[in-house]
Amino acid sequence: MARRAPKPDAQFLLKARLLVKRWQEQGPETLGLDPAHVDALEDLVEQAGESSEAYRRLYAAALAANQDRRTAMKRARATFGSLVTAIDARAKYTGDQKLYGRAFLKPPAAPAPRPAPTTPGHAELALRKGGPIEVRFKGTGEGVMYEIQRQVVGLDRREGPWATVANGAGKRWVDQCPPSGVLEVRYRARAMRPGQKGPFGPASVSEWSLAVAATFGCGPQVGVVELAPGRAA
Repeated sequence: MARRAPKPDAQFLLKARLLVKRWQEQGPETLGLDPAHVDALEDLVEQAGESSEAYRRLYAAALAANQDRRTAMKRARATFGSLVTAIDARAKYTGDQKLYGRAFLKPPAAPAPRPAPTTPGHAELALRKGGPIEVRFKGTGEGVMYEIQRQVVGLDRREGPWATVANGAGKRWVDQCPPSGVLEVRYRARAMRPGQKGPFGPASVSEWSLAVAATFGCGPQVGVVELAPGRAA
């Protein structure tokens, strides 16, 4: 049997009771022990066991009391919230803002405008069999749509204007009919949060992402072109 006392209380008490019983049966003197010390250990172990049991009962009671507290607080908060909501509804319906003073409540604060969405990132292209080009990019969160633009670079290396080819698209869009007879086709995207007033118009929008390009002719088939993203128009 191991010499050290186990750290878990229950295991220690079990081992101590067993050893005390065996030491008493063997005769403490034959083991070089003082019988009074063995009896003292027996008393201490019993006291520790009683204290441990009392603690266990109190701990279980505390857990139950805490659960009751949480349930009661949840119900109280829900009822409080429903009453405040009722006051808000009456003040809005009647237009009586003095109602808040009589209710000893502050009027509800005006909702803060949501920040503009962040710029889409990690854009990449996949050339499909037959010619379509799949555009994929990392989204910027919930509640946003995406505008995708395309730019064509002619064989004379002249850059055409950016033109919107998808509005309200998801994070993946397929250009089913990309231009032919060109040197390069570029794509970029920006996130939009409709219905919000932002610094760039009636919708809150992000800056344009870096462009990705499908390159035809010499050079790699698909590459990334880092253009100055510019601020959204």
